[in-house]
Amino acid sequence: MRCLLLAAVVLVMAACGGSPDRRLSKIEYVLHAQAIERNDEPAAVGPFEDVVGHDLPRPYCVKRLHDLRDALQKLVDDARGLNPPRRLERLHDDFLVDAQASVDAVGAVADQVERRSLRCGFEMNKTIYGMPSTDRAERDLEKLADLGVPLCITTCE
Repeated sequence: MRCLLLAAVVLVMAACGGSPDRRLSKIEYVLHAQAIERNDEPAAVGPFEDVVGHDLPRPYCVKRLHDLRDALQKLVDDARGLNPPRRLERLHDDFLVDAQASVDAVGAVADQVERRSLRCGFEMNKTIYGMPSTDRAERDLEKLADLGVPLCITTCE
């Protein structure tokens, strides 16, 4: 999931670099991705680390899950504006579908915490790391890396 978070952030930064009518070059895509990894990753990583790493009180757990969901949703929404190189377009689109499914799943997890059927900490770690959409998104990122786009999948845990 950490990799998914970082990759979503990476894709957003790439969206900031070009007009909607012009495709980014592969180099532009990579440069923007590296910039976002350096500058903006904490927006989603902080809430993620809180919910999987700590047995938080239920209200604060729900709040941090909503923070995580909102940060991820903003990243996915911004990434939708990206006009990747044609060779990467299908993988980028696949990633967006899978990342959106993970955002939606985080919202569902927040609902589980509100209903008292799940807690932050160890249980949350198992739940979030086991999401099929996250696994699919990480596979999408591996395929992008194979095409020379070094997103966080190559450096994340």
